[in-house]
Amino acid sequence: MSALDFGKQPVTVVSEPLSLMIRNSGTAELEITRFIHPSVFSISPSPTESAPLRIGVGQMVPVYVSFTPRTLGMVEGRLDIISNAVTAAPSVSLKGIGIDGRMSLTPSSLSFSGVDVGAPGVARSVTLTNSGEYKLTVTGVDPPEDAAFTVSGLPPGTVLQPGEDRPFTVTFKPVRRGYAGASTVIRSDSVLNPTLHLSMDGTGLAAAVEVLPADLSFGRANVGVPTSQNLSIKNTGERELYVSNIAFVDAPAGAPGAALDFGVGGSVTFPLAVKPSESVLVPILFTPQALGLRQARAIVYTNDKAVEVNLQGEGTSPVLKLSSPGLEFGSVRVGSPSAPRVLRLTNTGTGVLTVRSLVVGGADVASFLLTSPALPFSLVPGATSEIAVTFKPEAERVFAAQLVVESNDTYMPGVVVPMSGVGVRQQLQLSTPVLEFGRQLIHYPSSPRTVRVINNSDSPVTLTAVTVEGAGASRFSVMVPPLPLSLGPRQEQEVMVRFTPSSEAEVDCVLKFSFSEMPDPLGVELNGKGIPAVLSVMPTPLDFGAVRVGGAQRVQPLTLTNLSSDPIILAAPEVTYATGVPFLYDEALVRDRTLEPGMSIIVPVGYQPMVETLSETQLSFGTTLPPKPRSAEVQLEGRAVQRFLSVDRTRLEFGQVAAGTQVAPRDITITNHSSQPQRVVVKLKNLEGTPFSLEAKALAEPLPPGGSATISVAFEPQTEGEAENEVEVWLQGETEAEALIPVTGSLEAPEQAGGCACDSTSAGSAGMLALLALVGLGSRRRRNG
Repeated sequence: MSALDFGKQPVTVVSEPLSLMIRNSGTAELEITRFIHPSVFSISPSPTESAPLRIGVGQMVPVYVSFTPRTLGMVEGRLDIISNAVTAAPSVSLKGIGIDGRMSLTPSSLSFSGVDVGAPGVARSVTLTNSGEYKLTVTGVDPPEDAAFTVSGLPPGTVLQPGEDRPFTVTFKPVRRGYAGASTVIRSDSVLNPTLHLSMDGTGLAAAVEVLPADLSFGRANVGVPTSQNLSIKNTGERELYVSNIAFVDAPAGAPGAALDFGVGGSVTFPLAVKPSESVLVPILFTPQALGLRQARAIVYTNDKAVEVNLQGEGTSPVLKLSSPGLEFGSVRVGSPSAPRVLRLTNTGTGVLTVRSLVVGGADVASFLLTSPALPFSLVPGATSEIAVTFKPEAERVFAAQLVVESNDTYMPGVVVPMSGVGVRQQLQLSTPVLEFGRQLIHYPSSPRTVRVINNSDSPVTLTAVTVEGAGASRFSVMVPPLPLSLGPRQEQEVMVRFTPSSEAEVDCVLKFSFSEMPDPLGVELNGKGIPAVLSVMPTPLDFGAVRVGGAQRVQPLTLTNLSSDPIILAAPEVTYATGVPFLYDEALVRDRTLEPGMSIIVPVGYQPMVETLSETQLSFGTTLPPKPRSAEVQLEGRAVQRFLSVDRTRLEFGQVAAGTQVAPRDITITNHSSQPQRVVVKLKNLEGTPFSLEAKALAEPLPPGGSATISVAFEPQTEGEAENEVEVWLQGETEAEALIPVTGSLEAPEQAGGCACDSTSAGSAGMLALLALVGLGSRRRRNG
């Protein structure tokens, strides 16, 4: 044999041995000490110098040659025998072909371009081919690095014969917007080609929200007056953006309840649809409910993500202060105009004050002439404007009118300024016929009232005495220069009077002025009344009733009124007793606030409990002018509850009902424990095929505070066996039921008469079927109702 051909042999796999017969044709023993051959071939036995292969004369010995290819393709070589033979043996040709399985992919990479985020995904087919000459087995497929890609249809153990194709699937299901790239590794038992990489990429398409600005400042706005800023919502993605809602929550460092100051403009309806690359402007309203910095966060909910925007504004309040509570012109000669009296308007608040109108009214409106700036006009905080009024009487009598100043002062939108004067013809006059002290705090001196003594003549006069006459004259103190006092022509002299009441009785006296030139004195009536307190607080107590734990803040007004006829200055409120959750109010609304006579202010008080408790607070209000701490007290009360409604039944059991028996309905009484009317909704948990029905006409109108209503549950079984359901009691608009009442009942099987059967359909049974149908229809109507 001059050649050994091993044919095709898998790489690294040892072939079956081929035998080669060696014969000794000589006359002496043959010793073979070595075989020379390429390393991919192996021979057994393999002789050495020390252990040669010996072949006797005329004998034949087989040797075995194996082929272990390490590369693909044809391998050729020769086998040379080294021996003691005189003549060298001819070379033996060796050849074989190395084969292996080889993986290839069609296509070699995948690109999914644009796929919607959240969609079912897009699948592409890839074909794995064994392009080698030996079978291969898939041992595994590595998951792609990005979970948006999945490979399926190529399980471990899949065998591909040479030239065989095996399709599998790659799916792209993006979970986020934007480019995604990954690769997977297919592993096999191929020696030279054990792994094959498949690269893949794709783009997730979705809506993308951009909200500008991230911080929205509203600046300063008066309490209760809305101001607006636009919020831009842009869709920077590739699919339509849906804005489902915009919610408002308190800022972590802001005042509690400030989120209620912000809202969306009334023209906006959700959801909002925004096409790709487009934007919408959403008006955000700021209507401050309290003074000072108000901070919150707007949360924009979209099908992309929720975006937070910081909101900030300052609640301000204009405060109108008048230089005088009234304009007193005194005595003015008939037909002649008085000197102008000036009323100064000052904005002592923090917001812009707008004076809308100045209206003179009353019986003698024609005798008072008003000069003012053009209306309306505004005063920034601290600014002042003056109004001049002239009095011109046309007869000898008392004249009266009033000036009404209307502005945007939250707590004093309309101020009435009384105006009075006296038309006189005599030459010696007093500026007023009456000094009215009104209501004054007992044992505390009033502010001074002034009367002017006027000499309208061309000659000097002498004031000789000033006295107070009448019961209670000692309650009045008169401040007058030393007497006698000479008044020159056209001169005036002011005399001031204070009233210090000692009791709640009314005091009426006369202040008399005596002159050397007149036989009878001139008199001014003095009137006043003592009161025990200058301040009232209403209502008392201030009861919030039942408030749901964790719900929206409930706000109720507290009205403080100046009962006296002099201005008072309020002190900071003082808590003298408190238990439970504290009540919320703005101390700055009260502290150092001046109340003109009869004026009231409203102090909003909030209650927003976060735990179930009973809250009580004793709140005292006082004044620094006059110095009267704790002059009025109010009891603040509130109950924090988890549930507004209670029911008088925890379950309803109808028991066993015999067929054809009518069962009386069971009643459930629902009570409203809150301080506000509540609309109550009741329903059955399961509506399909239930033998239970509800009658709830009593809930057609809202339940008043503390009120109760009774509903009934009927049981009309049509089939044998146990029946269960549940009555749900809801407050309209809530997401959690106030009460759940299990309802059970069963229908007994009818007794069977022995030895009798009937399969006919009579008019009587048809009538029963019609009756049952009507009962079922009524049940459905009641449930739907």
